[in-house]
Amino acid sequence: MEEKYSFQQLLKKYSAQTCTPEEKALVDAWYVAQKKQNVRFDLTDEEVGADLEDSWQKISASIQTNDVSDPIRLESKAYKRWFSVAAVVITLLSGTWAMIRFQSNNPTEQVIVENQNPSTTEHKESKRAYSVKDAKVDFAPARQTAQLILSDGQRIQIGGHNKGSRVDHQIGIDFTKENIISYVEMQGNMPKELANLSNTIITPKGAVYTVVLADGTKVMLNADSKLTFPLQFAGNSREVYLEGEAYFDVTKQKIDHSSQPFIVHTAQSQIRVLGTRFNVNAYNDQTASSTTLEEGSVEVTRHASMEKHILIPGQQAYLTASNLQVREASLTKELAWKDGDFVFEGASIAEMMDELARWYDVDVKYLGEINNDKYISTISRSKSLKQVLEVLEATTNVRFDIQMQGKERRLMVIP
Repeated sequence: MEEKYSFQQLLKKYSAQTCTPEEKALVDAWYVAQKKQNVRFDLTDEEVGADLEDSWQKISASIQTNDVSDPIRLESKAYKRWFSVAAVVITLLSGTWAMIRFQSNNPTEQVIVENQNPSTTEHKESKRAYSVKDAKVDFAPARQTAQLILSDGQRIQIGGHNKGSRVDHQIGIDFTKENIISYVEMQGNMPKELANLSNTIITPKGAVYTVVLADGTKVMLNADSKLTFPLQFAGNSREVYLEGEAYFDVTKQKIDHSSQPFIVHTAQSQIRVLGTRFNVNAYNDQTASSTTLEEGSVEVTRHASMEKHILIPGQQAYLTASNLQVREASLTKELAWKDGDFVFEGASIAEMMDELARWYDVDVKYLGEINNDKYISTISRSKSLKQVLEVLEATTNVRFDIQMQGKERRLMVIP
């Protein structure tokens, strides 16, 4: 390796996510190896850089390469070779840490292990496998907060104990209830200029909120969701637009003795209802969306084909890019988020991490290939991220770590 290349620069690139695939493979392999072998480690950036450099020197001595001018920037056409490099890293790093602090069963006792051959060194450290409980940081569950965008574009941060009320073009908005806002329905004739005015409520990752629309319909928004709705419902229908996930408790309305249907628009479908309770999961970054009916009746239309299906309670319309499928639903699982639980029924690691990422506002990093096994678990959403991950470590063969890199909140998945 050229002496000019700085492993400190490599660490900075890794943190900034600007590494080449080869560079990332080296750092990831080093990280996984250390997590698998040590209960706890606490290295400075300088120590990590020195340790990576020492590890690379061992790799260079063990791997014969004739076409490498800069080992950290391999121009290999086959990325598979780097998986073998990662394997070599894991093998060679078993005893090469320059300064690793192990925590024994006695919390006050620390043993410093120097760079020696493990076959000739007797270690006193605990052999307990690394666990996320050893992570130095933790993140709280989703909060009751959201951003409200008024019809004139003004943005208001809402949450907790809001006070008083506001008026948006003569329409009252009640902020007096905790963790909920309500729109006041206008009595009598509605001015024409109000017919096309709307508000939008946005819940970021790590947040949930509830809004009561002007007709009395209650909408609970899950994390990372957006709902756009009229200040007042006019005409022959009540129409709203959803991105993300929400639970609807729709109020029946009558206009001149005829029904006024409530319609939810998503990117893939249109859900038409009268009075009912149902859940819509329609995140734009997912390949599929779903509508799950708890009570009443809904008609789901797939935009792409205009295919329609009417659901009865306990059924789910599952939409993909190619079709619409009606199937029996697990209401316990589909509605668990609004009842305060994670319910994983036959869920993969990736599926569980998707939910945790939204609920705890974290970026998930996979340090290797994860199996496709399915798991079953029920965990309270009121727990901290570390508490949830401790449960998952006990029920899967996967380890986790939690990190704070600047402002980035990271959940590391360690195969």
